[in-house]
Amino acid sequence: MFEKDTFRLIKNTLKRFLSLLLIVLIGVAFMMGLMSDPLIMRNSVDAYNDTNKLHDLQLYSSYGFCQEDIRELKKQEVVKDVFASRFIDTYVTFKDVEYVARFEEAERQVDCFELVEGRMPESGNEAVLLNNASISRHALIGDSIRVTGDANLSRKIYKVVGVVKSPAYTSKILGASNCDNQDLNMIFFIPEENFTADYYTTVYLTLDDCEKEVSYTKEYKDAVKEKEEEIEYFAGEQEGYYRDKLVSRYEKELSDNEALFEEKKAEGEKELAEAKKKLDDAQMEILIGKSQLETQR
Repeated sequence: MFEKDTFRLIKNTLKRFLSLLLIVLIGVAFMMGLMSDPLIMRNSVDAYNDTNKLHDLQLYSSYGFCQEDIRELKKQEVVKDVFASRFIDTYVTFKDVEYVARFEEAERQVDCFELVEGRMPESGNEAVLLNNASISRHALIGDSIRVTGDANLSRKIYKVVGVVKSPAYTSKILGASNCDNQDLNMIFFIPEENFTADYYTTVYLTLDDCEKEVSYTKEYKDAVKEKEEEIEYFAGEQEGYYRDKLVSRYEKELSDNEALFEEKKAEGEKELAEAKKKLDDAQMEILIGKSQLETQR
């Protein structure tokens, strides 16, 4: 009886029933979409990061990293891969306006970027621009920028030939620079040959088993945090190595230069004494000559 009454009610109010049914279906579909979107987006970002080899940890040093530091890092059990690189923060001028820019190496094994527009550098005086720059990429591409600040770069003028995007920079805010802690306006990638420093300014680390976890999840953060503690312990023991190496090298140079100075000083004093003796001998000969002349008169 109940079923008959139910079907009769649906039949008599078919349009209303269909409207309610459609509303429920749309609502369920909408909620399913909302609930599945975060998972789909997270998996997509994770796949993008894995494809472009996004680093797990990045190390900085005010003294820099030497080859010995890199070799020791590679020996750490939690480290899967190590990529040492250089970057420089400095001031650049474009069309008489000064900006704060960062220059990084274009040749990379991690944080691999994708070409968005133009082409990659084919010579040492060419650069590609990160698409997150605060200035329009269309204003820069095809034009040149001039380095006006202090920088260990072999060239001061670079032509912008392309635009790239990087998994390491996903925000419009590029972060603070080393130039009086000012915000970065743009980031350029240039050939490695332009960097003249004999040390690395940063090291990117890929950690074991972390690629198995989905990026930005609690599991991933916990996996990185656990290995980060081991790296911090290693860094605490290793951090003074390059500093001590530099101090030792400069002390040796200072000692060698002091020894060279003393040697040259002794040679100079000897030459001065010999010259003085020759001068005294010459003066004596003059006096003797004068005396002989007076005697002959």
